[in-house]
Amino acid sequence: MISREEALKLLRQKLRNEKLIKHCIAVEAIMKKLAEYLGKDVNLWMLVGLLHDLDYEETK
Repeated sequence: MISREEALKLLRQKLRNEKLIKHCIAVEAIMKKLAEYLGKDVNLWMLVGLLHDLDYEETK
């Protein structure tokens, strides 16, 4: 699994819109809390939240 730092670097390479990057970071925080609450792999679900819009600017 990639690290959060690697994921952030990838996110910043793919996305130019700072508001979209902030949105992804907010979703990461929400996914962390949900994973904790549900007893799931927190690191995995944080990365899912962080990278969920990785291709947004390419596919919109």
